[in-house]
Amino acid sequence: MKYCCFVVLLFVPLRVPMAVSQEFRVENTVNSGGKTTKGVTVFKEGVIYDFILPNGEITLFDRNKQEFYILDPALRLQTSVKPDDLKQQVDELQFMLERVDSPFLNFVASPAFDETGYEPESGLMVFRSLWLDYEFTTRVFDDQTIAKEYFDYLLWFSRLNFRLSPSAVSALVRAGLNPYFEKNNRFPEKVTVKLYPKGKKVLSSTTIQADSSHLISKRLTDAETSLLKQAEQYRQSFTAVPLDDYQKEMKKKIK
Repeated sequence: MKYCCFVVLLFVPLRVPMAVSQEFRVENTVNSGGKTTKGVTVFKEGVIYDFILPNGEITLFDRNKQEFYILDPALRLQTSVKPDDLKQQVDELQFMLERVDSPFLNFVASPAFDETGYEPESGLMVFRSLWLDYEFTTRVFDDQTIAKEYFDYLLWFSRLNFRLSPSAVSALVRAGLNPYFEKNNRFPEKVTVKLYPKGKKVLSSTTIQADSSHLISKRLTDAETSLLKQAEQYRQSFTAVPLDDYQKEMKKKIK
């Protein structure tokens, strides 16, 4: 079966569904380029908090206020973006990628996988193409409310990651795979993604690989409760700047 992610070219105002009062967390570990990054995503009272540990960037999605907030503890800066604006910006980037003279970027804009597979017994899900391979180890969600919350999170945070860093092309492709997980009610516990920017058929092709693991739990620890309080304090005290200015300051910090 061939899977194609469609591109929405028309901008239609939208509302992100209001969150229900479900509380849970997802612990995340990502290995890429010899570097390991740990984080935790907390869902509480209509707000999604995404922390890079320790003391890294914090992203909040307040679904009741319909606003993303991105905070940097080192710079003591914050910025915000509306979901409607985010979707419009991502749609525009996709539109541009479809038209550039690059088969790889054309694929990113509208992914078409040559091979897909799903084994219900093992939970293995695979998506393979000339440019990118995804392999997921999954399990069934035992709580449909949590499943809905998590699928919304995957979609919106994938869009946000791509908007903040368009070079992170796998984030855009990942957003397009969301319907597969929803349809089969699966939670991705382990993920392996391999990028082939020059295509698999090129003998000297570079392969970029990243692996991640995710552990879901319905109980928050005292440490996570403290992180939530700290994030809200940051949101009240950090200097607010436009998104473009925030990104410029982040680039300076990295240099």
